[in-house]
Amino acid sequence: MASHSRRSQRALAHLAETDPAVAALGLWCVHRDGPAATHTQGDTIWYGPEFETLPISVAVGVTAHHILHVAFRHSARKNDMQERHGALFNEELFVLAADALLNDLLLVAGHALPRPAVRASELLTAATGQPITAEKALQDWDSDRLYHAILGTGSGKTGTNSSVEEYAQSKGFEPDLRAQSGAQDDEAVQQEWQGRITRAMEAGHLAGTGIGSVGIALPDLNAPSVPWEVLLRRLLTKAVLRVPRRTYQRPANRWIAMESLAQGTREPDPPFEPGSRRDEVQPRIVVAVDASSSITRQTLEFFAAEVVGLNRRLPCELHLLIFDDHVTGRLTPVRTDLRSELRTLAFHEGGGTDFAPVLEEAAALNPSAVVVLTDLEGPFGRAINCPVIWLTQSAPCASPPFGQVIVADT
Repeated sequence: MASHSRRSQRALAHLAETDPAVAALGLWCVHRDGPAATHTQGDTIWYGPEFETLPISVAVGVTAHHILHVAFRHSARKNDMQERHGALFNEELFVLAADALLNDLLLVAGHALPRPAVRASELLTAATGQPITAEKALQDWDSDRLYHAILGTGSGKTGTNSSVEEYAQSKGFEPDLRAQSGAQDDEAVQQEWQGRITRAMEAGHLAGTGIGSVGIALPDLNAPSVPWEVLLRRLLTKAVLRVPRRTYQRPANRWIAMESLAQGTREPDPPFEPGSRRDEVQPRIVVAVDASSSITRQTLEFFAAEVVGLNRRLPCELHLLIFDDHVTGRLTPVRTDLRSELRTLAFHEGGGTDFAPVLEEAAALNPSAVVVLTDLEGPFGRAINCPVIWLTQSAPCASPPFGQVIVADT
């Protein structure tokens, strides 16, 4: 794709010589000049007036930084996480994590960047107190995981971790990834960009310069694993799918066509074939939220946000149960304004956990599936006669005796 930015032309020309991999990816970006500071918005890179004042080596690094924002689909991933987590999502912290990883990658690859620049190695050291090299940070972390690792729970600018806040402030960090409405990728777009990245990295490796020469298996470059939300959605979609049933009240379309053909050719009528009809009963999903003493307020907020997402996405009747060692709250069925209804429920946040009572009450509702949002600490009781999905934020020490576990780790 041709560049329509006058300010970026010199940097893009130098980039083709210094980093063939990033230059190839830049062909798929839209380059524009704008009045605001240089930033990325979706697939478009906007070059601000200050970009013209940068030395050419730094301008090349800044251009590469924003091209990688586009290639790694940071805008789409940010919007997707915003939809998943709602009000819990810290947009500035996500951009901080993405910027830090990109900067470490570019500095390891020999690019120049404006100083001071946030770096993933320094960010992790500030968050954990343990020193880490840039190469180790790039090898072990991607943007999503780094975001969750440094995520705080309070109202601070970048979370309650004061060390992370102080680090971002000391570097004069300003987000350079702007929101774009509807910027979310489907699987086809993700695969297309993965192919572009693979081909670009091969070209960079052959050239022996730029990010293609780094020689580190970067998590952000690898094909992403199936997100846990997609796994959950697939399981629930399969559970609520209304399979057509045979009915003798009307014939199958195939039989009608065969009978018409037989009459036209004066052949005997074919054997009758029954038609099909869909079950008119609306599918039902029960979501059980663990509010025992082992569940933190942050986890409860996360669970509540996921219930809102389920209610918005699934074409079914949703029932909500709050429990610890017994059922303490109910919304049956959930109505449209789920967020306000959630505020009316009592989350006791105390006592032990017992899954048997809530599963027994859920089974009495004759659901298509039951989703239990929990930490999996407590007696499970007996299996019920429908699919059970255990949604937890960390991998359990031992798997439940029935149902399927999904770890919502990002």
